[in-house]
Amino acid sequence: MTKTPRNFHRLFRKFAYLLSAGRGFGTPSVMEHVGIPKFDPKNPLHQKLADISKKCHQLKTEGKEKEIEKLEKENDELVKQLFKIK
Repeated sequence: MTKTPRNFHRLFRKFAYLLSAGRGFGTPSVMEHVGIPKFDPKNPLHQKLADISKKCHQLKTEGKEKEIEKLEKENDELVKQLFKIK
């Protein structure tokens, strides 16, 4: 398994599912156990991640999967910066 933020997301979803006893995504308290920083609109890194997310959602509606893949790679690098992953 490659160590990308997307793989972390899959793992987190499984973790949240286990905590919810199979009743959905999990309780809001799940987020207390994961070190995801709160969105800061003044943080340029947070802004860039939000922009990429918006672009990916738009491209998905247009069926432009190849362009989404490029943005996901950029997103992975930004998330690594956010969490100080080398």
